[in-house]
Amino acid sequence: VEFYETDNRGINQVAGLKTRGGASRGFQQKGLKLVARETYGIKRFYYRFFEDTKLAKFKHLSLKPFRCSNWVTTGGQEYLCQKTAHNLNAESLAIRQVALFINGEYWGIYSLEETFDEFYLEDHFNVNPDSCNILKYFGVPEHGSSSSMWQLRQWLLSVSLSDSANYEYISNVFDIGNFIDYWLFEIFACNVDWPANNSMCWQEIGSKWHCNLYDLDGCFVDENFDGFGNAIDTIGAFPASNAVCTLLFRKLLESESFRSDFRARYYELKQDYLSYSRMHGYLQDSVDQVEGEIPSQAERFG
Repeated sequence: VEFYETDNRGINQVAGLKTRGGASRGFQQKGLKLVARETYGIKRFYYRFFEDTKLAKFKHLSLKPFRCSNWVTTGGQEYLCQKTAHNLNAESLAIRQVALFINGEYWGIYSLEETFDEFYLEDHFNVNPDSCNILKYFGVPEHGSSSSMWQLRQWLLSVSLSDSANYEYISNVFDIGNFIDYWLFEIFACNVDWPANNSMCWQEIGSKWHCNLYDLDGCFVDENFDGFGNAIDTIGAFPASNAVCTLLFRKLLESESFRSDFRARYYELKQDYLSYSRMHGYLQDSVDQVEGEIPSQAERFG
């Protein structure tokens, strides 16, 4: 894999390549993942790819295609969302736009970004990969074990968080500030492909659970989408939602303390990081990066 900046800085090393993602596998532009391994010669990609993090070593990198699903034909949702979320109290991924060539053949516009996994936690937070749990859909193990989460879920089904003692307990299990920013952003951005898909949380064993934002291509595609209804769905009325994945949020809404903090944080964010002026700046940044490449992308992929 070779990576070139416009001034010729970059990397050149042997690495692994695999396909990634779901919907993108059905399109000409495939989701891809780059893997550094010591058996290939170098165990990390040692380079500062992203302006949003000072980190200069990465085990895995993702390449997300400009056209990745049936509902997103414009491209740029992932870039806009990750840039916006970088300011929030929820883990997000550093990202930049690139043009990809495979064996010298032009393959269009991609977003190069970090991959969220145990190595991300190791490099960003010094978490031992063998001492963390990463779950999809708030219960399916991606790494480690899901047993503590399912025990928590069983407890939640038997109590009310309107009881301040119960809410205090859950506050010691979940990072509530992180949880609020995570759910607020997904609701605000009207993610049509969440939370029964593209949701992930993690913990260092013995510490609080956190949520992280990833695969946000389903955001900002339907202005009439009921983001809040999707986040509290219990009957499968929304294609990518269900009672299992909305349980934690619905139970937290039983607490007046949580509802008050949730409302206050929303009003704070909509005046700042989720304001039009802030987000328009990120959108314009995305346009400026890819505008010159659009004719080539369109010629290659329609």
